[in-house]
This record gives sequence, C-alpha cells and structure tokens, in this order.
Amino acid sequence: MKISYRTHPILKGIENNTFNCTPNGMPFYESDKKAFDKVNIIQDIFFIWGKHYLPQFKKDIVYVTKPYYEAHLKAQTKLLDLYVDILKNDISDLNISGTVFIGNKVYMIDEHFIEGNDNSEVSFYVFNKLGMPIMFYLDSVKNNINTTAWISQEIIKGKKINSEKQIMSIIHTEMINAISIMMFKQFAEVETKYLPPNKVTKHFNSKYVNNTDSAITVLTSKWFTSLVKSDSFKVRGHFRLQPFGKEMKDYKLIWINNYIKSGYTAPAQKIKENV
Repeated sequence: MKISYRTHPILKGIENNTFNCTPNGMPFYESDKKAFDKVNIIQDIFFIWGKHYLPQFKKDIVYVTKPYYEAHLKAQTKLLDLYVDILKNDISDLNISGTVFIGNKVYMIDEHFIEGNDNSEVSFYVFNKLGMPIMFYLDSVKNNINTTAWISQEIIKGKKINSEKQIMSIIHTEMINAISIMMFKQFAEVETKYLPPNKVTKHFNSKYVNNTDSAITVLTSKWFTSLVKSDSFKVRGHFRLQPFGKEMKDYKLIWINNYIKSGYTAPAQKIKENV
C-alpha cells in the first residue's frame, strides 16, 4: 500500500493549510464555477474552513480499508443508537474529529455539543482526493453561523433534486457514514497501523509506504470478542454494545460471532484483510 501526493493530492493542501493544486488555489468542479466565481457564502464558508477548522482536521488523519468499512457497516445501527444516547444522556466521552480517507472521498468532521456552551458546533466537509469540494454542513454557535449547507452540482446533476430537504438528506447520509466510522474506531477493538511521515513501515508480510509529510493511521479489521450461549438454533453474527466501568457508563463494541445455541462457544473469525 502506498500513499503519496500523487495518489492523494489533497494531503498537500491539508499540510499547507491551503490548496495549491491550481493557480487559483482550491480546485473545484467546472459545474461549480459560478459558486466560486464571486465572493459569497460559499467562499466565506471555505475561508472559515481553512482558518478555523483545518488545523483540527489535520490532527487525526485516518485511511479506511475495505474490510474496516464493511465491518463498521454491520455495526452502524448500534453505533448510531449509542450516538443518540450519548447526546441525550452524556453517558460516555465521544470523540468525533479528524480527517477520513474512504475510497475517493475525504471526510473532515468535528463535533462539539456542550449544553449552554458558546463553543458548541458541527463542521462537516467532504472533498475528493484531488481537493475538490463536494459538500459541507456547518452549524456553529462559536462563529455565529446558523445551519448552512451546500452540495456540489457534480452530485446533483442528472438527479431529480429540487428541494433543500433532498439536499440535506444526501448530506446527512454522508455525515452518518463519517460519524459511525469515527465511532467504530473509538468503541470497537479495531486494528490500526501507524504510518509515520516519509517512511516505509512493515506490518507482518505487508509493506506500507507513506511518501507525505503527514502521519496517517490505517484502520483495518481486528479480532472481535465472541460471546455465546446454548440451545439449538442458529444465531447470526452481530455487534453488541457492552457497558463497562465502575458505573457501567462507558461502552465498547464487541462482536458476537455466528453460533448454534447448543452448548459451545464459536471462536471469533477475523475478517479477511485486503489492503
């Protein structure tokens, strides 16, 4: 596996706190030219992105492998249930902040919900690997910005999207993906491979090359805990949120493997990694 400025040009922009992929700065789709041709809310929001949020996003850069993504999808419902519980009851610490590379998309997300606090905000930006903006969602008490959202014409064209509600639905779908990916990293026993800047790293029989100035964490599959009981019918593998700690207020995600309820415990199976 190799990560470089050629494969992921946006990394150069992240490191420099700006994008220099084109003479005019941040690149954009031709279909979005009107949105970036004049000073308007779109440009203002991306100015705020570079000035206020990018330093936070670059602190934690993760690369999501296919096995990790597929495993997180199985747990997504449980993770979102936990997400809602945390927001309602403050039952556990929640860290949703950083940059996520998944396929051709780059999620940048930072959430801080503090009741009665002037710093509460949600910032969510999506780019492609070249650094072209795809969408954003911003709601910030701190920066005095009411809910503001935008989506690239590249996403809209060819689709019958003609209402703000439909646009918000597309954005929320991507945001849910980003939130559950970050929560899976926090609450499940995932396997991480840390790639220092400008170094070749070996993990078992695999070689990882990071030819950038950014430290990157690769997220992949991990052995999950098997926990089963008996009696004679098949139970499908599934995720469960397991409370722990003195007051049982903290949670971790465990994997309950496929098993037959007949008096034995099936060993956990490692999802085949294919980086």
